Amino acid sequence: MQSVSDERVNNLKQSLNLIEQIRKDNKKNQTKPIQKIFRKFYEAKKIFEEAKKEAENKYNEKLNEIFRVACALDDYETAFEFLQFIQNEGNNFTKSKVIYKIRMRLLGGFGCKQDIPQGQELIKKASRLGLTSANAWIKQHGSKNDFGASEVVSRKMI
Repeated sequence: MQSVSDERVNNLKQSLNLIEQIRKDNKKNQTKPIQKIFRKFYEAKKIFEEAKKEAENKYNEKLNEIFRVACALDDYETAFEFLQFIQNEGNNFTKSKVIYKIRMRLLGGFGCKQDIPQGQELIKKASRLGLTSANAWIKQHGSKNDFGASEVVSRKMI
């Protein structure tokens, strides 16, 4: 005959075995769907990020095309308007190129009223956005009274 304590020990062992089996079953049944959901989420996120990057690239390509067309226009006033319209669009590199070009037109008065202080502010902004030619311009012309405007006019640097 089994003692009461032996019987309790056996019952506890059976209970522990059942609890362990339930844990295993729960892990098997619950973590796989969760893992699948996470995998699908990350796959969807990856697809979204790739599509977003592709759309941004296409957008910047079109923006650069508009920039090139505006720079080539013989009608300086229309070109200046186009450049002002797109100056805050695109990535930092595109913004800095547009701002740099507007600055040239402001310094020289091409398509707009000559505004040296505004041109000076824009060259500094282009420099902050990382345009190396803006940094070079500041080093070369930063100490001049006209901030290089006379050079822009004489060389028609538009």
